[in-house]
Amino acid sequence: IILSWAIPFISLTDIFLSATLSRRIMRYEIAVRSFVEPIALTVFSLGFYLLGMKGPGLVIAFLTGFGIAAAVSAYACNRMFGWRDVLIGPVQLSTLLVMAKKSLSTCLHDLARVLVTRLDTFAVGYFFSTTTVGLYGMAQQFLTIVEKVAASFYPMLMPVVSAAVKQGDRSRLLHQLRAAGVRLVLLQL
Repeated sequence: IILSWAIPFISLTDIFLSATLSRRIMRYEIAVRSFVEPIALTVFSLGFYLLGMKGPGLVIAFLTGFGIAAAVSAYACNRMFGWRDVLIGPVQLSTLLVMAKKSLSTCLHDLARVLVTRLDTFAVGYFFSTTTVGLYGMAQQFLTIVEKVAASFYPMLMPVVSAAVKQGDRSRLLHQLRAAGVRLVLLQL
């Protein structure tokens, strides 16, 4: 039940970061997904563990880490758009319908990806208790730090690579891939 409080934080983080990505600015996505989220989870987990809070410490660290990620994402969204424009800006139904239609294929792809990547959680839930599933889910967050760092580079790298391929500039393509690869390995280490 306590873990359900993390759902709004995770959802708000995704919404705010999607808004910043709509302007093709990657720095907030990279900062939150590669630094804020994993570092906060790790630091708070270690801190609560060292304070002797072995059981509830992981849950509190989980909530705190995602709360901080949501706060940083909200700050980024405010920097990009301003709360006044976000809260009272005009919303047109026709614009929302066009956006939904254009996003449908991506949405279905993401839904399929999420379901496939969560099969392990369903399997754990089938064989073990709900407490074990919750702990397994939290542990997965820590195990995917390296994956999150790598995933934050893909949206940034794809437009650069596609532009180089389209222009037929092989040297630029190799240079960009090498530069991203070096940075990616350093961040993961």
